[in-house]
Amino acid sequence: MRIKLVTSQKGDHAPGLSRYWGGLQVALSTLGIEANWVSLREWRSGEGGADPLHDIIVVLAHESGFIQEEYATIILRHGCATERGLRCSNDRSIELGATEVASARRKRAFRVAADDWSAHYGYVHSGARTDRIIYGALDIDQYLPAERQRLRNAKRPTILHDCTEHDKGSDIIGDIGRELAGEFDMLALPGKAPTTPEDMRKGDVWLGLAASGGLWIAAQEAMATNLVVVGADVGLLWSLREGRSVPCTAQYANLWLNDKAGVAVFDWQWRESVLALATFVRKAWAERKALQPREYARQWFGYPLFAAKWLDAIQAAATRFGIKA
Repeated sequence: MRIKLVTSQKGDHAPGLSRYWGGLQVALSTLGIEANWVSLREWRSGEGGADPLHDIIVVLAHESGFIQEEYATIILRHGCATERGLRCSNDRSIELGATEVASARRKRAFRVAADDWSAHYGYVHSGARTDRIIYGALDIDQYLPAERQRLRNAKRPTILHDCTEHDKGSDIIGDIGRELAGEFDMLALPGKAPTTPEDMRKGDVWLGLAASGGLWIAAQEAMATNLVVVGADVGLLWSLREGRSVPCTAQYANLWLNDKAGVAVFDWQWRESVLALATFVRKAWAERKALQPREYARQWFGYPLFAAKWLDAIQAAATRFGIKA
């Protein structure tokens, strides 16, 4: 049995997805499973070199329509394009959402979601149930947490953010910085380029303002570095909006302090309120001793668990579709 990873999105223009694909290839190699990249262009031109009897094709939901029906597929859903389009008025995402819905009609499909949010909204919009949820993986030991700076190397704690696009909060992050001036410093992560453990260790707080979620690798990295994580309830953080509910403004904006996971989560619809967001950051920082997410990251985001879950998914798909070893 061989695995073909078919995608048009392997490069650094999509760092979260690129890291997920790369992690999958590494994980499969440690399990002794042959996994080869095939670009979508190569596949469409007939250069995929796949065998329907022995190969399983791993493909993104919105690109699965290019895979012939005789092939067994594992469809990876990372985020929900339809939900992103509706929240962000993003025509391209709505277009991709239509192809994701079409993928729900595929017969020889085993479905994996990168997080609970993707599984939930994927079902809401397409009716396709998810067979497995497999978070992305990190080499947790690389993210050795620096002491939260507090008065150590800086006069003020530093807030890291990845607000590089409109739907990630680029139009409001400057106002938040001005509201918190004198209390916190602001530092943008590298944007489209993959972040590094050294990037994450420059901060004390990580602020996530995305309106929709997918492979939110920065949130995982922030948790692994044991930063104070404050984020909207999308992607990875959607299932972590639980715990102590703390009212933060007169408009009933609540912040959920999840002591078990060590994160602070708010309703995504507050992501355009400077007052609410500034208050969320202040409240979370005040609770920083209770918010320690590194242990949760070690439990759920390590490569051994990632590899074991993918092995389980591949074996289940092979059994379902009669793929020969």
